Amino acid sequence: MTIDDNLFNIKLTLENLREKYNNLIIIYEKFEHLDPSNWVEKARPKVRKMIDDISIKIQDYLTCCYSLYQYTKSFRDHLKKVLEKEEYEKFTNEYDNEKNKIISMEWHDFFDEFITCARHRTLPCREARINISINLSDPEILEFNQEIFFTEKVLLQSFKWKAKAKNYIKNKKEINIKPIITQYQQKIEKFYEWFLPNIPQM
Repeated sequence: MTIDDNLFNIKLTLENLREKYNNLIIIYEKFEHLDPSNWVEKARPKVRKMIDDISIKIQDYLTCCYSLYQYTKSFRDHLKKVLEKEEYEKFTNEYDNEKNKIISMEWHDFFDEFITCARHRTLPCREARINISINLSDPEILEFNQEIFFTEKVLLQSFKWKAKAKNYIKNKKEINIKPIITQYQQKIEKFYEWFLPNIPQM
């Protein structure tokens, strides 16, 4: 694969990632604001189907994250072969500074492993804990909100984790993956807003 192929794949995968993120958020938000009547026994198959769809879309998103990481790593390796040492080191120093804005996030070690592990296996969303809350701020409108939490037990039984990620899971006890994915997507967008215009001329 040439360096131009790598760059093309990065741009294409970035677009695919945005699409998969948007598709995930659409169904996730539908689930979050699901009418409580759907939890009655007759309607539960519909809820289970929605949870399964969320699980699949999370896996699709994570698979795309992994592909983007691999293409970017390969592109950086190619740059080392074609740039002068001083120019390459200047670029990689800036690259690492930008990347550290993602790495510095509290959840990074957990999510980094999550991308690697969960892209190979559908998430056990049916085993997750569903938290249902009621917004009573407006007496005329009753708002329900459903959130999916992966418990420590479910996560530790589902995948093999390294020490840092395992400690994060144990400290949190349970994890709502949606806000992490949202923050990750925002960080990724900012990183590639810097990355693509700053690629050295070859």
